[in-house]
Amino acid sequence: MILLRNILFYILFLLFSALGIPLFMIVFVPVRIFSEKRFYQKMLRYGIILYGKIIIFILGRILVKIDCREESIIETPVIYILNHRSSSDAFLLAGLTDEIVQVVNVWPLKLPVLGYFANLAGYLSVKEMAMDEFASRCGTLLDQGVSVAAFPEGTRSGTKQMGKFYGQPFRAAMQAKATVVPVCIMGNEDKPSRGSYIIQPGKIRIRRLKPIMWDEYKDMNAFVFKRYVWRIMDEYMKEVE
Repeated sequence: MILLRNILFYILFLLFSALGIPLFMIVFVPVRIFSEKRFYQKMLRYGIILYGKIIIFILGRILVKIDCREESIIETPVIYILNHRSSSDAFLLAGLTDEIVQVVNVWPLKLPVLGYFANLAGYLSVKEMAMDEFASRCGTLLDQGVSVAAFPEGTRSGTKQMGKFYGQPFRAAMQAKATVVPVCIMGNEDKPSRGSYIIQPGKIRIRRLKPIMWDEYKDMNAFVFKRYVWRIMDEYMKEVE
């Protein structure tokens, strides 16, 4: 039964992508040609969020229920810090409703079609730029009202245990004096498991935790700050799981 539900999900996912992406391009291409960069990028970023929402909240219900909540009121733009258990995490960003640019490794930007849109949307390939450039790009996005989403583990943990955090998004936050929002994704370590395409049925919880304001971390260095955020997320997930 699980295998049949997976087959149905992937068939619908491929059909939706095969039909939806060309339809979006029909609308998007004239907008890109005749509008300013800021406008078409905003349209594209919200289009990516809508694409993800349809996949996780509609098609995904064949296998998974998504429970997305805020633990407190959040005023955007912010830098989101997310844990990284599974390849589904990129789609689960659609649970965050504001305009977002994702921090990615090199390979997602090399993908056909999706990589093209990610490049146009201004996604940040952290391994292909110096720290100063990365921080400057993050600051510019925040000034434009665009949130930045980063997975500082750098790779999927595949388990409930978080890996160590890398410091780039925290240094960028400190330079911009940005509000940082930890986001805990729970229940998707087997949706799918690392090295597999089989999505196990169940429930995924997405929790936006209390924002960490500049005044709260201004006296920390980047190493202390990343450990501070790591502990907040680790303690929360251990408590609720």
